[in-house]
Amino acid sequence: MAQNGRISQAIPLLSSPADHQSVIAPQQRGDMIAWCKGRKPEWPKIAASDAHKAAQDKLARWVDQPDIFITPNEFHGWRLIRLLSRINSLYVDIDMHNADGGVDMMKMAATAIDALERAHAPLPNFIVYTGRGIHLYWTLYEALPAQALPRWQACQRALVKLLNGDKQSADATRVLRMIGTKNSKANDWIVTAEIVVPQRYTFEELAEDILPFNRAEIRDISAARSRRRSQKKNNGRRSKQATGTIFQRWHHVYEDLHRILDHHWFGGVPEGYRNTLLFHLSNSLSWFTRHEALESEISAVARTQIPTLSNREVQTYTSPIVQRAAAAADGQWIEYDGRQVDPRYRYRRQTLYDALAPLIPTELLPEMRAIIPDHLAHERKLARDKARYADSYTGSGVKQQNIDKRAQALKMRSQGLPLAHIAKSLGVTHTTIRRWTKNRK
Repeated sequence: MAQNGRISQAIPLLSSPADHQSVIAPQQRGDMIAWCKGRKPEWPKIAASDAHKAAQDKLARWVDQPDIFITPNEFHGWRLIRLLSRINSLYVDIDMHNADGGVDMMKMAATAIDALERAHAPLPNFIVYTGRGIHLYWTLYEALPAQALPRWQACQRALVKLLNGDKQSADATRVLRMIGTKNSKANDWIVTAEIVVPQRYTFEELAEDILPFNRAEIRDISAARSRRRSQKKNNGRRSKQATGTIFQRWHHVYEDLHRILDHHWFGGVPEGYRNTLLFHLSNSLSWFTRHEALESEISAVARTQIPTLSNREVQTYTSPIVQRAAAAADGQWIEYDGRQVDPRYRYRRQTLYDALAPLIPTELLPEMRAIIPDHLAHERKLARDKARYADSYTGSGVKQQNIDKRAQALKMRSQGLPLAHIAKSLGVTHTTIRRWTKNRK
């Protein structure tokens, strides 16, 4: 493919299922789930526990076979958000499903590259030609843990929007066509790929160049950058601002809800609390799952975690959540307390705890992170603040390590030196010197 000399003539440098697996997950630790459409087993796994030869033999059987798909990411057994193990790449699916007279995939790729360059966004590591479109992959130097899902999804949504890609490709559980297999919907086209950027990216490099793109992420990323600047100004001392984003916060809520469910696995959740748990599981999912996949993700969670509820009951209890998630995806806002806010439900920490407290025994609280009472959150904050310093406060307005500095400040002040001079000499702030020397002889 030639476009102003940026990319060489299209030569399939990646041509087999084994190439696909190795370039996506060279250090695989979880399960990559394949979909072999129309054959058995329909959902085989490439497991990290497979011996190298066994995995290679399995991949070799798919060469030139029709309609083989695989997850770019890794899972604990099955492709569900809650079972996500590691995130290996960013990817965008650009398809021309309704094209008449063939698809010019070279032109699609050139258009995508131009869009990325105009936006000063990173180019993909490789482009897959599927017969009816293209897949662009940005591979990671180190795979991300599942906890990074919210920020990864923000990058995914931004890339999909920029490239006008398939919105469903923003899903972490997505399966995509495998290199070296056939596309039966495109006259048995052999899926091939070419390298664009050989070097893998760190996720921080990608996120810095991709984000922000929409209003919700702009607020979070701006806050994060502000925190970093504040930390630099404070000579490495940690900022007093809260860390994390609203997406991460709801991911922590989701994890806590599963801790509650795991605790009640034997005997099940007591009557009267199943609807409440389902509601909060679904609501937390709405904050970090793309809205097109939300209903199916809710259904999967309900089937595995609260199987006593019928499909109709699940839809009835969760339909307001799905509607609000769709409104948020459309960029709608609602007015609350005189200001414009995201339409998705949000609850304070204490409110969530009060609603679920009967299900949280004392021994489970140390494992909980987001659904805890305010007094426990305060205690943990005090402990964290105290642990940030090598020493602690003496109780007289000074830390142990600054006792000698305060003594020098008092001596210098008694000699009539100005506060600004003392502060500069001792390497502390003007306010600190004022506090140390106030009402002291």
